[in-house]
Amino acid sequence: MSDALSYVEEQVQTFTLAEQIHLLNFIADNINKKTSILNNEYTEEQSLQRMREASLSTVWESVKNDTW
Repeated sequence: MSDALSYVEEQVQTFTLAEQIHLLNFIADNINKKTSILNNEYTEEQSLQRMREASLSTVWESVKNDTW
């Protein structure tokens, strides 16, 4: 184990139970944020790009099916 990790481990062991629970919640929230991104939850830019693509597709279908 690295020195930094050993140091953190020692510090966590000095925390109260409430502080340890708070730390665990903090870590869990950060893990959930990262895994939600990995599980196809899109960033704002990705969502906007998908909306643009869907809009263009809809317009194209309307033009393609339009009789002149």
